[in-house]
Amino acid sequence: GIQNNHCEGDSMNIAPGNAQHMGNREEQQDAFAFSDISNKKFIEHGGVLAVVADGMGGLAKGRAASSLAVRTLLKEYEAKTKRELVIEALARSAARANQAVYEMAMKAGMEGNAGTTLAAAVVHQGNLCWLSAGDSRIYLFRDGELSRITVDHNYALELERDVANGKISRDEAENNPERNHLIS
Repeated sequence: GIQNNHCEGDSMNIAPGNAQHMGNREEQQDAFAFSDISNKKFIEHGGVLAVVADGMGGLAKGRAASSLAVRTLLKEYEAKTKRELVIEALARSAARANQAVYEMAMKAGMEGNAGTTLAAAVVHQGNLCWLSAGDSRIYLFRDGELSRITVDHNYALELERDVANGKISRDEAENNPERNHLIS
């Protein structure tokens, strides 16, 4: 499920852009999109959306999953009505993207073996709304400073809580083979 789901208010300038780094993967599994920044009518009630997804490394169909998640979220969000709140439309769109990726995996006989992270943000009337799942991050650049506004959803967070609560040792947490597994 989506763990981060927030809005903040302030005046912002929007400058869409992107940069990608493939790392040591054999293929680029990132996908991203922006809503139409020239559609003034939609921007009045829906703002401007930016979304990025990163196919989960090591899982089959990572590139297909991230591409499908981005396309679905963008399409669903662009169907936002004037009455629907931005944060509601964002959450609905992310749920539909999740369902689309799940259905793709089921049809391919890869249930549990196809997935993607997702991070989406909407700027609307001076407010920033966002959500994220997995470890794709959202950063806010304000007053010359860059700050991360999302939290990675990996098992390491749960292990750190267990260490703090005395359930496991620091060594057990740091050497857990599932430490980097995503939990959402």
